[in-house]
Amino acid sequence: MRSVSRHLTARDRRLLVLLAELRVLTTWQIAALEFTSPISARHRMKVLVGLKVLDCFQPRRELGSAPMHYVLAPLGAAVVAAEDPDRTPEEVAKILRRARSDQALALVSEPKLAHSLGVNDFYCALHARASRLNVVGEGLVAWQGERTLRDLGDLYRSFRPDSWGWWREGGGQTAFFLEYDRGTEQLKRLSEKLSEYRFFQSLRDDHWRQQHGDQDETVPWPEPWVLFCFLSEQRERNARTHLRPAALAAGLSVATGVLAPGADPGEAVWLPVAAAGISGGTPARFTLAGLPPARSAYTVDRRSRVPVEPEGFDDDR
Repeated sequence: MRSVSRHLTARDRRLLVLLAELRVLTTWQIAALEFTSPISARHRMKVLVGLKVLDCFQPRRELGSAPMHYVLAPLGAAVVAAEDPDRTPEEVAKILRRARSDQALALVSEPKLAHSLGVNDFYCALHARASRLNVVGEGLVAWQGERTLRDLGDLYRSFRPDSWGWWREGGGQTAFFLEYDRGTEQLKRLSEKLSEYRFFQSLRDDHWRQQHGDQDETVPWPEPWVLFCFLSEQRERNARTHLRPAALAAGLSVATGVLAPGADPGEAVWLPVAAAGISGGTPARFTLAGLPPARSAYTVDRRSRVPVEPEGFDDDR
């Protein structure tokens, strides 16, 4: 591995760590995250595949050609594992095992792969928006995918969000769980997910007591919204009729938005399910950072991998 490591740049290493979390990225997504053009990204990816730290595949399409898709190879996973000398043997083994699993993404069904890529598109769009803002302290404070959330323990195994994110912009901030919908699930199942989030809420106080006891070593972070991202207005309208009563019953802050490929999730696309228009008119949508504060705030363990708010956090937006 040493012979390979000396050929890797800091950007290469960032990309390997990112793939360990996001699992699969296309040439276009990698270009948006780390390069100035798809051409330069393609050239560097060819080098990394040659070094055997990445594997690649190109799904078949009936019309046109798909971009190249990249996943972490076992050697790349070994590089990622070596980045943190404090990792336990069990954690190292998990990284290597997951890399072998990710290689099988070339064989999974198109809907499942498309779902993973859609969630990663959301991440890439926020990353691009943060780059345009170019303001210290603003942008994507944190992002954790389904894989990392599962590692947090039983608290996050009670439900399966696609990701957890924390966004800041223009003095506002919103933490959120993302549910990325491609129209493959029944609408009833979408509302049932909210009962699972409610179960999560019932567990969080117990989790806090187990982790902290009486020790005051935590800081607050915003209560997350649950954001449902849809690909069509019709799907969103139909889903909202199911989500609204379920959200009110569960006491959750839930919003929906329609995001076509390439759309910016930081824009005013989010509509809380409890929203009603003025005098029967169309209710206003919110930017991601402009969503009202969720119903409450709570604390988490510093030792957990959920990012915590720096000192000076003011919960009054």
